Amino acid sequence: MLFIGIFISGIGGLLISKRIIEPIKKLLEGTRRIARGDLEYKVSIKSGDEIGELADSFNKMAESLFESRKKLQDYFYRVVQTLVRILEAKDSYTCGHSDRVAEYSEKIALKPGLSPTRIALLKKAALLHDIGKLGIHESILNKQEKLTKDEWKEVRGHPIIGEDILKSVSLDEEFLTAVRSHYERFDGKGYPDEINGDRIDIYAQIVAVADAYDAMTSTRAYRQNLSREAAIEELKKNCGTQFNPVIVEIFLKILKEEQIGA
Repeated sequence: MLFIGIFISGIGGLLISKRIIEPIKKLLEGTRRIARGDLEYKVSIKSGDEIGELADSFNKMAESLFESRKKLQDYFYRVVQTLVRILEAKDSYTCGHSDRVAEYSEKIALKPGLSPTRIALLKKAALLHDIGKLGIHESILNKQEKLTKDEWKEVRGHPIIGEDILKSVSLDEEFLTAVRSHYERFDGKGYPDEINGDRIDIYAQIVAVADAYDAMTSTRAYRQNLSREAAIEELKKNCGTQFNPVIVEIFLKILKEEQIGA
């Protein structure tokens, strides 16, 4: 009887221990996920005791942190968007450029059926794709003559500057990559990382096409704008070299639909 009692006590102790240890492990995992910035992570513990209450409080804390971070990010993005508009307002040639690129990017993204959340993120990245130009002197941005080697090197650095500005508040890698990589080329001859093909993030490839079309159809300090037809021919000519052919095809269909609609 003594051994049976000891055996039953041991089994009971193991069950109680497992009942306590497993929820604690889940709470520890939740703590690690929160520390890594995953504020949407939820601890799933079905219990009516103190540990269950602790898990519920943990989830509420994470939700509160997530909402606070979201509000802070939204405020930051609004401030940065204002800076972009101030930057564009100083140059009548680029006024409204980022808004148009964001609009084109959104229309392109709707065709492959990206989720509303991803499209919203893409549009936000497109709005801020040129934020790195805040680090480039106006005399270089508005220069009518051919840029020197050093000036061109400085201009080519603006995607990295943009990423550095935004990474302090944005934890979304795809968002940051869209800003950093929108001057990469499909053939690998772009900048700053000279990556090619599908190694370039889809966000960046979409913004690249939208950005190029608006730049070509807008008058700049160093050249006159191209006509709509001429810009379309340039997109076609650079399919598979500068641009992803699939994205160009989607965008050309959009332009054709708009023309028919008009």
